[in-house]
Amino acid sequence: MAILTDTADSRKQCRKSTFVRVQQDGKREAQTRKEAQAVADGYEAVYRGRILYTKQAEIFRAAAGETAEEQKALGKRLDVLRELGTAGGTARRMPTVREYLEGFKPRGGEQNTSNVRRALTLFVSYLGKAADIRLDRLTTEQCQAFIDAQVARVRSGTVGQYRLAVSSTLNAAVNAELLTRNPMNGTKVQQENAGEKISRDALSPAEIALFMQRAPQHWRDMVCICLATGGQRISDCACLKWSSVDLEAGTISVITQKTGAEVKNPLLEPLRSRLDELWAKREPGEEYVLPLMAHRYMHARGVLSTEFVALLDACGISTVKTGSTRGDRRQVHNKSFHSLRRGLVSLLRDGGASADMSRAIVGHASEEVERAYYRATMEGKATHLSRAIESILGPQGGAPIVKPSAAGDEYRRQA
Repeated sequence: MAILTDTADSRKQCRKSTFVRVQQDGKREAQTRKEAQAVADGYEAVYRGRILYTKQAEIFRAAAGETAEEQKALGKRLDVLRELGTAGGTARRMPTVREYLEGFKPRGGEQNTSNVRRALTLFVSYLGKAADIRLDRLTTEQCQAFIDAQVARVRSGTVGQYRLAVSSTLNAAVNAELLTRNPMNGTKVQQENAGEKISRDALSPAEIALFMQRAPQHWRDMVCICLATGGQRISDCACLKWSSVDLEAGTISVITQKTGAEVKNPLLEPLRSRLDELWAKREPGEEYVLPLMAHRYMHARGVLSTEFVALLDACGISTVKTGSTRGDRRQVHNKSFHSLRRGLVSLLRDGGASADMSRAIVGHASEEVERAYYRATMEGKATHLSRAIESILGPQGGAPIVKPSAAGDEYRRQA
């Protein structure tokens, strides 16, 4: 029997066995008592709230043997833990799914925080009354059902972002020892068919040059800032502050709103000269490099993106909408302000920049992400393909001659 000390420091007998055999082969009575006491101590720790019952369950599982009798005893011990966890201190410490997710504070930049909060809100809304169960009662089946419901509503890429946000939040619960495993593990996002996919293209050097010739000055400034900062997003370019520009040192840095990471690059011409002009014209105390764009973005975040696409069309740069409109899906343009980022990555790589250098300039967290942005340009293809053809056919286009030798096999090998 186990003797427990409750939260009022009163000793009481727990009418639950420790499920340790009194007689065990090769063990003395003292060893058996020590083993039984360890189980009883685990019960008490759970009852008093010193350890979560899910964590103690992992300890019991690790110590259990593989025989049928030992596994049966383990099952009984886990039943005791659940009962004690509900009645004791850990029951008060274990939040509901709703409490934990609504109280969770995501890390990272403003955009990442907003995206995570949106995913968690959708998850809680989907669960409904089930969100009021204890966090450790959340199942993989419930998580998968949420994912399946979202796939019917929005694109699989968006659902993948929802899954990642919820999974990261539940991983934090695992690290805090509220959960022994992440119930989102093992879930899958059903991939959409080819007709659902969205085509996102890069802006070519010729298209960027055409835009710079025909677009208004404030949009030309936006493009210059975007390229100088490594192709940063429209929010980071519009809200760039003078504190991020060091004209004396010749550097420009951005703390990205999406990830909170810092990207720092050298300040090159012609942007440097243009920033000198803007600095000379700025109003006293103005903190934004492009105050008009910053204020417009903060007033209505989507207006700049919409205007940029309209300007592309007005400049003669064709854009088309792609993707299905099934469910809550919406079609998106194949070219947008973000296409500048894709175009810059493509130019860097085609120009011979290594993957590491490209990531350092653009600010991608991994080579895998950077690779997804690469779009081979026709100029880059022509350069590298011409080199390959020249190495095979020679500079004049004539195939190198391999003279037959006396040995036919040697001739075939050379050919």
